[in-house]
Amino acid sequence: MLVLTRNAKDAMPTGGGLTISVREEVVDPPQAEQLSLSPGTFVLTSVTDTGHGMDNETQRHLFEPFFTTRGLGNAEGLGLASAYGFIRQSGGTIVVSSKPEQGSKFELYLPTASTGPTAVGA
Repeated sequence: MLVLTRNAKDAMPTGGGLTISVREEVVDPPQAEQLSLSPGTFVLTSVTDTGHGMDNETQRHLFEPFFTTRGLGNAEGLGLASAYGFIRQSGGTIVVSSKPEQGSKFELYLPTASTGPTAVGA
């Protein structure tokens, strides 16, 4: 969450809106296949900003280690790569939608205890 909110702040240097929402989401088999998840119940956290947005090329590289749009002296380039790795290892995923000058939306799907890989009887 810290990485996403910091990135949103940087995408809105003159101000803007940041919305964080959390809800339970039941992912059925067709949706699970589309998201590369197991079907089940997830906590869906959305982080949406009204910043400058991203083009398709930037979105293709977002989760690569050391990828940054900030310049070499201003970022590590590991934040989103680390977040993506943690969420995938937990049985979840991140979905990104963004367009230049229209902001960005990151949706984090994290499995609940009954869905996750450490569920009793799994």
